[in-house]
Amino acid sequence: MERIIVNGRVQVLVATVNQKDFSLVGKMNLQTPAIITNQSDRFAYEQKQRNGQRIEMLTTTTKGVGINRNLGLLLSRESILLFADDDVVYTDGYEQIIYNAFQKIPEADVLIFSIDFFKNGIHQDVGLYKKQRIHIYNALKYGTISVAIRRSAVEKKNLHFSNIFGGGTPYSCGEDSLFILDCLRKGLKIYTYPDVIAENSRDKSSWFFGYNRKFFYDKGVWIAAAFPRCKTLMMLYFVIRFISVSEIPLIESWRLLRAGMRGFRELETYDNFEINC
Repeated sequence: MERIIVNGRVQVLVATVNQKDFSLVGKMNLQTPAIITNQSDRFAYEQKQRNGQRIEMLTTTTKGVGINRNLGLLLSRESILLFADDDVVYTDGYEQIIYNAFQKIPEADVLIFSIDFFKNGIHQDVGLYKKQRIHIYNALKYGTISVAIRRSAVEKKNLHFSNIFGGGTPYSCGEDSLFILDCLRKGLKIYTYPDVIAENSRDKSSWFFGYNRKFFYDKGVWIAAAFPRCKTLMMLYFVIRFISVSEIPLIESWRLLRAGMRGFRELETYDNFEINC
């Protein structure tokens, strides 16, 4: 039987740090209910009404984007959840775009929307995705800020983000792709959708500092977590993919990937690995 959204609403889950007020609501052009999970130096819960929408802010002293997103999931209550970072600016009418997309693909548990990207104020490109089904083999290039998911799927499949990957954690990135892989492995149906729902700046990154030694070590840890049964194949993929952009020699990048995979067993960080070398 085809599913539809009954009285469906979109709720934006914003992960951010060091916010003192609700100014993000205007900066991000939030037009729907939203939960802002804010990692800072205190504990607080606040809420306000903006244009008839309830905006909540939970401030904690926790650290790590995965914890932040998980707190948003725990507080969520609407039918469709949309993940966001604080540098996203939403398109007018994004709720209707998302609502219509779920109506057009009623079997979808997750939809990955297109994002318009800018760098230094200059338009770069549109992350424009044609409508297609996502599987394990084509799931790794999508970021969380493009993802809208049915809350019922989150609850039934006990979905959550990793607390050890991503900004503010020991390992620099990968929480978004791990989440998408988890969705697929638990049987959720994921589709990309061409409509643009937001624009995003690529001016800075909280985790990427070049294709350096830590980058390859952390990728090794991520491979062990994401693909424990085909680790060697994934190592080959990453060595080949980044050989032209990294100054790390091929043999050394391979060694760092292997070290990261071993480090995953005891959650050893790159800094500890360097000390023990």
